[in-house]
Amino acid sequence: MKRAIVFTSPTCGPCHQLAEALAGVDRIEYVDATANPDMVKRYHVRSVPTAIVLHGGREYATFIGYSSEIVRTIIQAVGGKNA
Repeated sequence: MKRAIVFTSPTCGPCHQLAEALAGVDRIEYVDATANPDMVKRYHVRSVPTAIVLHGGREYATFIGYSSEIVRTIIQAVGGKNA
């Protein structure tokens, strides 16, 4: 099963937009990049927002930034929104 980790920052406007667009989507974990430097290093995150889709514990796809296309792709990858 696929899941996504979304690296954000409290002061990042696009991060807030991405979180709003992904509201109601299961299997998404949000990580504050400023408070979790070990995870940032582990996943080689260089900017926020960064969304990493995992499948079987391995990186399947990485998306940097915010756009409607990125949102659609993440939602499709993890299985859609809840009703």
